[in-house]
Amino acid sequence: MTLVDVDITSEPLAIEKFKTIAKNDYPLCIVGFQLKNAYDQERIRIKAKYNARDILHFQPIPNTQPIGFRGLKFECKPKFKSLIVTLNQLNTTLNEDIDAERYKKLLSKYGLTCDECYLYLRKGVYPIDGKHISTISTFKYTIEDLYNDAFDISEIPLFQVISSFTVFILCNESIFSRSLKE
Repeated sequence: MTLVDVDITSEPLAIEKFKTIAKNDYPLCIVGFQLKNAYDQERIRIKAKYNARDILHFQPIPNTQPIGFRGLKFECKPKFKSLIVTLNQLNTTLNEDIDAERYKKLLSKYGLTCDECYLYLRKGVYPIDGKHISTISTFKYTIEDLYNDAFDISEIPLFQVISSFTVFILCNESIFSRSLKE
């Protein structure tokens, strides 16, 4: 086993290794991780059987920024479709910031929380605590399954590989694209 060099935390993501989400695939639901730098990209390894993908998400305009994620795609249960519609509509307001307290209240209506991940909240990126994966999705794995088996520690020690699973609902509709449709 070899350690991943922590000095690469100052290096950016190698985005050429990411797949961009097609416009028709939004909103997209994943359980996984936001990758902030080359260190995250190198150290967080998921076993091949889980089919994790490196995804490049672009926040909605006018402040288009690429954000890297490594995650497993899933479909939401029907009772959460209205939540996804509401989150997508949050993108189409002129308000630049998403208020964390308002977001937490919205999630609480669905029995969900973001207590462990609210720092990821921004327009186009809606985090939900990983413990809710079985509640919100038709995903065949529980959060316990993922923590017990998903991390690939064959080459890198567990203490570097392990990270906290988060549910992300990614949206990219903006007020500008919405007004074009209407």
